[in-house]
Amino acid sequence: MIHLKPISTQKEDQNENQKNFFQPHCLIAGKKYYFGTGGGTDEFIRYCQTIQTKSDFNSNFSSGFNLVCEKVWMEEDGKSNMREIIKITKQQTI
Repeated sequence: MIHLKPISTQKEDQNENQKNFFQPHCLIAGKKYYFGTGGGTDEFIRYCQTIQTKSDFNSNFSSGFNLVCEKVWMEEDGKSNMREIIKITKQQTI
């Protein structure tokens, strides 16, 4: 059985998480590395950051908000590939 452990359990982070509980978000589960295919969770985060800065992607999508990616859980047992859960939220821009 796998027990989920948060990356950070500090009181400040818990209070911040409670404030943002009802903020729409997306959770993505993935591996830190995908051997032989490239990519992984870090590559996915970098990709999300390029979407918010590309002007040629879709002007309706890229203007008005940025994508914010945060690693909220990581499993590192030393026997297999690290697994992570990433929380993606929208941050309004002015």
